[in-house]
Amino acid sequence: MGYYAALDIGTNNCRLLIAQKNDRANNGAGDHNNFTILDSYADAVLLGDALYDTGMISKAAMQRCIDVLKICANKIDEYPTIKTRAVATATCRTAGNGNDFIEQANQQTGLNIDIISQAEESRLACISCKPLVHPKSDYCVIFEIGGGSIQLSWVDTKNGNYQLLGHISLPIGILLATSRFGPEAIDEALYQQLAAICHPYLHEFNALHDIDSHIKQSNVQLISASGTPVTLACLLLRMNRYIRYKIDGKQFLTADILNIAQMLRMQTMEQRSKYSVIGAERMRLAGMGAALSEIILRQWQIPHIYIADRGQREGILRDMLENVSEGR
Repeated sequence: MGYYAALDIGTNNCRLLIAQKNDRANNGAGDHNNFTILDSYADAVLLGDALYDTGMISKAAMQRCIDVLKICANKIDEYPTIKTRAVATATCRTAGNGNDFIEQANQQTGLNIDIISQAEESRLACISCKPLVHPKSDYCVIFEIGGGSIQLSWVDTKNGNYQLLGHISLPIGILLATSRFGPEAIDEALYQQLAAICHPYLHEFNALHDIDSHIKQSNVQLISASGTPVTLACLLLRMNRYIRYKIDGKQFLTADILNIAQMLRMQTMEQRSKYSVIGAERMRLAGMGAALSEIILRQWQIPHIYIADRGQREGILRDMLENVSEGR
């Protein structure tokens, strides 16, 4: 059985998954049907902390990220004949020194990191969510709120199909928006300001694919591949600590998640601190994540949301395994 590593360098976090291909599905801990997770590592590097103000990756953020990448590289080196894919997303795409940073990171860590396009980022998010598609769904809206951008995908899922029909990237994310507007409570005036940034992109995407009409005439499924809706679901279930199997792949009422999002984004940092499941590390970004989630959820009248705790890493792993299965 082969070993596979997926490394995702985002605007907020650097995340690694190492997995082993299953010859057959099992029900053990960490099993994801066709692979089993052997190791997982994540750290907040805040690579895009200066991006809004300077358009560049700061030297301090570069060093933070490279230090974490060295840890990831050492973990990968523990496995023989491992197949690895390492990707960087929004911050490295947009920063004036993004390419220079990746070249430096590759030299210092021995990794081979690629800056992927918006289209590839959407494709990988869709791949990660594929196991969550309901057999009776006709289409899916999949959204992923990152630190530097928001990816939206429109997927044809009729009759067991799974075809990405279109995607759009919104140039706003949790870390960039927090850097611009601050981490404190998001009142109605600031919420409307954020909505005004997002709405032209959402309306364009909606009109291009006639999503509203499809929602009225067919079964459209809504899937989140973002971290914030995971947090919102934890708060809805009154969790003191995160339990993945109670959240990942589960269906929630969109109205319930919306109510929690509105509550959280209007709270102060001090009020948010009472939720141990959020954690001090994410406290500063939680309000903005809730606001951006609320904006997207209010765009479409879809009664249920499926929440995935997956994202780029799992998409990379599934993509590599599908390519191996097909002999590519």
